[in-house]
Amino acid sequence: MKTSSLISCAATLCLLCACNDNALPPIEIPETPPEETLSIEVTDQALDGQVVKQVVPLSYDQDSRHSPDYAATTERGLYLRKEGQWLLSTPDTWHIRHFIAVNEDYWLISYLSKGINYLAKSVDRGLNWENQLNNFGSNAALSEATQEPLFRMTTNADGSRLYAVGTSVLAESLDHGQTWQALSGNWDSFGTGMSSILFVGSSPEDTASHTLFYGGQGAIEQPLLFRFDVVEANDGAYSIGEAIQFDVSAQDLLPAPAVVEKLLKLPSGDTHFLATGEGGFIKTEDNGESWISLSGDKDYRFYFDMLIHPDDHNFWVTAGWKKNFDTHQPLIIEVSKDAGKTWQTLIWEGENEQGVFGGVWSMSWKDTDTNTLHLGTYRGGIFTVRIDD
Repeated sequence: MKTSSLISCAATLCLLCACNDNALPPIEIPETPPEETLSIEVTDQALDGQVVKQVVPLSYDQDSRHSPDYAATTERGLYLRKEGQWLLSTPDTWHIRHFIAVNEDYWLISYLSKGINYLAKSVDRGLNWENQLNNFGSNAALSEATQEPLFRMTTNADGSRLYAVGTSVLAESLDHGQTWQALSGNWDSFGTGMSSILFVGSSPEDTASHTLFYGGQGAIEQPLLFRFDVVEANDGAYSIGEAIQFDVSAQDLLPAPAVVEKLLKLPSGDTHFLATGEGGFIKTEDNGESWISLSGDKDYRFYFDMLIHPDDHNFWVTAGWKKNFDTHQPLIIEVSKDAGKTWQTLIWEGENEQGVFGGVWSMSWKDTDTNTLHLGTYRGGIFTVRIDD
């Protein structure tokens, strides 16, 4: 730098220093608020070694101290939690496909035993079970076995109509699972099967019309997703309606091979729904006509479930499973505080930090006040986890 330039700079600096009274205040750079950091604490583990496909909360109007408060479906029987203890309710040779409490005193499970599919009922809250005579899978005479696997069930609001999905069929029963009528699809088809179903009730003024979403995987491992619109449901008569299939196999949605595992109604709008599955989770705001991904590319990681906090509809929790049957993997929970726009990933490697059999297959809230939840996992049993902020 030239000597004249140095002199000029020095003079300018002296002039600024001499004018302290008139100097501009220093510029304050606002601090970027730190990102809210969440953490998880595993507080309990039960049924270690079990594959837990459902953890279902049970509720009763009367004093329920001695009644089960949760049901868990596993590949070695149905477990009920009573006074903090998980107790086996069925033979451990029953591979439970699905459990549903039609009402407080009438429960159903579909299960597989020795290669044969069955439907069983309990009328005493799981103390005893007996096979339900049924004709699910055909129009044949009633038998203990179902003619094809019954994968998932749901009911309407009062439990008078029971809906179920099989390999490619949506069916309805008006007598708690004994006789069935196919509403959409066909009995005895080919494919991996339907793995999700959701009943969406109508307004009290129009109880005859409602909607069912259901989905799964087809014969060539493509994701299947349908909406069935019920237009007529008279007392004592099977529902009449129309099924609409949605293609969600686009590269930015759930590209094949993929499967739709769970369907949820979103509280943000009457036509807003969420579907989770292999490859991530997708959302619609127009009753299924169009879908967007909320997860990005998950590299074919399975998302079997999603929880939305009942008191804070922006607080979402999900967790996935890497398709690995033989080795440990970390317990990975993903939390959103803005209804799925952004996510934080929380990882627990186990007490020895070598991973756990912790791929998540099911989720339910245990205590929403403390953000505590049950996670049903693949071969890790049930983890109780608290999310702290």
